Amino acid sequence: YRLTVSDANGCTAQDSVLVSVDPLCVVIIPNAFTPNGDGVNDRFFPKTDPCVRKVVEWRIASRWGETVFESRNATPNDPAYSWDGNRPDGTPFPSEVLVWYAELEYHDGRREARKGDVTLLR
Repeated sequence: YRLTVSDANGCTAQDSVLVSVDPLCVVIIPNAFTPNGDGVNDRFFPKTDPCVRKVVEWRIASRWGETVFESRNATPNDPAYSWDGNRPDGTPFPSEVLVWYAELEYHDGRREARKGDVTLLR
């Protein structure tokens, strides 16, 4: 940005500043979690930089295709939109490798889909 100012006497001054935007946006989705109630790594969700505006879709399924958790339009980094390792009826899901799908929306309007797997350890 460049700014030029003038006063009533015709004196002028100029200044400029270069603004650069760091396009790097870190999103971490763990590959394992341990919902054992110890307060560490008990919930499974994407951990994001502030560049993510919302988690449009967050879905976890068993290897047989059973959806065990799903949320939409979630606030990033909010544990209220995370999976606790239980089935929808509240019973604990056993230790297993599950698949996940996430669609993220960034502050610049861009959307990105990611998928992977996670190991639930009991």
